[in-house]
Amino acid sequence: MILEQKGKPGIIPRLWRHFFIGKMEYTKRKWKSKRNSILLRAGYMDEIEKRYGKAVEATTVHHIFPAETYPEFAFEDWNLIALSAENHNRCHIRGSHELTEFGESLKKIAMQRRPAPF
Repeated sequence: MILEQKGKPGIIPRLWRHFFIGKMEYTKRKWKSKRNSILLRAGYMDEIEKRYGKAVEATTVHHIFPAETYPEFAFEDWNLIALSAENHNRCHIRGSHELTEFGESLKKIAMQRRPAPF
């Protein structure tokens, strides 16, 4: 989707710019709307704790496949999970975009949710 113009190679359209730069824009209306729908889907409860019968409030929506690495999955419902702040911190190595072993294990759950390709 990179456009070629006279003498200007590689112009990226504004709407797609964050996908190519690798930066997720968490202040945009599209993300806020998606975040609210994921929290509503989970009943504002942590989806990991819910599996074990515990009622813990979810405050964060986590990208199982990181948006910086997999921008094409950034707004897919199957790639988003409602988590408490504590569980979200367990998913990431702070200071980097790398996932912990716990974060990597969530990818198995996401692959079960992912719809089959046509």
